[in-house]
Amino acid sequence: MPPKKSNPKKKAPKRLEREFSSDDDDVEIEIPEIEEEEDEGSGDRHPDDTCQPVKADEKAEGSKTKQRAIPGGSGPRPTPFTVKSTRLTKERADKELVKSPVPYWSDPKYWIPVLGIIQIITIITSVYVFVSMRNSLENLKSCQKRDTATDSSQPCADCTCIATDGFSSKELSNIIERQNKIEEKAEEKYRGVENSVKDVQRKLSANDDRLSGFESRDTVILQGFEKEIFKLNAKMAEFSNNPIIGDEDLIAVLDREWEKRQDVLMKAFDSRESFIKDILDQKVQETEAKMNTELEQMVKSKTNLQFQEINQNIKEQSVKNKMMENVTAGLKERLKSYDNKFERVDGELNLIFREIHNFNVLVVVGVLLLVVIIGIFVAYKSLISRKAPFERTGGPSDTPRNNSFDTIIEKLKRKGLKKGLLVVSFLSSTQQFHLDALNAVPEVKQTSPVKVLIQSSKNIMDSEPHKMVIIFVDFNNRNIILENEDTEIGDLRNQTTKVFQLLGCDVLVVYCKDKESQDLPPENLYNPRLHSIERHPVLSELNRNNRVLSINDKFHPHQVEHLKSCCQQL
Repeated sequence: MPPKKSNPKKKAPKRLEREFSSDDDDVEIEIPEIEEEEDEGSGDRHPDDTCQPVKADEKAEGSKTKQRAIPGGSGPRPTPFTVKSTRLTKERADKELVKSPVPYWSDPKYWIPVLGIIQIITIITSVYVFVSMRNSLENLKSCQKRDTATDSSQPCADCTCIATDGFSSKELSNIIERQNKIEEKAEEKYRGVENSVKDVQRKLSANDDRLSGFESRDTVILQGFEKEIFKLNAKMAEFSNNPIIGDEDLIAVLDREWEKRQDVLMKAFDSRESFIKDILDQKVQETEAKMNTELEQMVKSKTNLQFQEINQNIKEQSVKNKMMENVTAGLKERLKSYDNKFERVDGELNLIFREIHNFNVLVVVGVLLLVVIIGIFVAYKSLISRKAPFERTGGPSDTPRNNSFDTIIEKLKRKGLKKGLLVVSFLSSTQQFHLDALNAVPEVKQTSPVKVLIQSSKNIMDSEPHKMVIIFVDFNNRNIILENEDTEIGDLRNQTTKVFQLLGCDVLVVYCKDKESQDLPPENLYNPRLHSIERHPVLSELNRNNRVLSINDKFHPHQVEHLKSCCQQL
């Protein structure tokens, strides 16, 4: 009989009902029994067990307790013909499952990416709609210029417009610029007045220089007179020292004349000096008075002009300030009214935003819930499709535990630990391979290892705990050695390992048929790319004690030595 192939989307019982609905009554009556047996056998068989013949007495015994009550009958015990027809029905169903192709639209490999793309498009669309609506509603708050003549709104190019009556921030900036220009002109005029005052000061200093020049000229003239007088005195002394011999009367006359002339010269010199001083003083006074009057007139005229311009500018500025005050008062009143209006508009906009936000949240939550539901459904369907052949053939399954973890521990503790080695497998098809790999080590073979097949929690309770337990885990595409209780569905291997650990057994976990473990360096007991060994709590604890190994088809020499050292403890 060829091995069964699972179809993740089609159920055998329904096809059996359609297939055999036209057959004789006996076969049609036994179809519910087939469904009941397939449901009850979930989690106890493996696809590799399909090659093993089904015992008729086991089927008959199972049908005795599982057969449904037939309407109008009393549920008699099935006859050999019934068992044979059931077996034929299964064979025909298996052939039908093998023949029926799987449509691409029902394959999760095709429509799971499609669902992911749809989810991404939905999220992007919702975000785009939310942003666009927010921008459009914010644009409602932007101001509009009004034509004062027609009172009609016009699009405002200034996005910082103060109000909607035509007075924009640009106009306000123009007013401020004009005021700044007026202030600059006033400053320039003040600077001109300062420059004129400086010019007057320079002219006064020039007059002082001229007066000092006159004084220097007077001193030069006086020095000249003093030199002439000194010369005359020298000549008089010469005449007095060299008198004319025999003419003393003449000398006396000359002395008297000279004294007279000297007095006249001194008087003339004094009068001339006083006259020159008077003239110089008069001219100095006249020039000072003239310069002072001219300077006063010039300063007064310039200051008057400057003050007139300043007063005019002040008057203009006061008028402008009054206009600005009137404008600002009107603007304040309008702004108050617009603030009231904007508050109402803001309230309405906030309400709209809240509604949009709530709607977006509902859309996003709905999409996420839909994606989560679809993901759960896909995972469930794919899990069911993977588990279906195992359930029909008695392979390992992660069905809910009928007995609690504590119950299993208590029952196994009562059995006690036996000396020796226990070899645990989860697939019947690879159980012998595991035993052969261990028997290749002579020290392990001498311990007479006991093999056990665990495919459900009931098998754990039926096992006999030994001092040393080697758990073989076969290769899988995801490299899941022991299941993660938080993320994986089912935890048979993880539960088995934890049970034997709690019983005090020396547990070793061997990951088989890993091609990357074909060539391991002597310092590694397992493939370092198996990151789950370091992340999984149970495996990491075992790894700290060097109790995790990985092989392809046989143990490496350094792994054999490690097994020998472990067996010596027995």
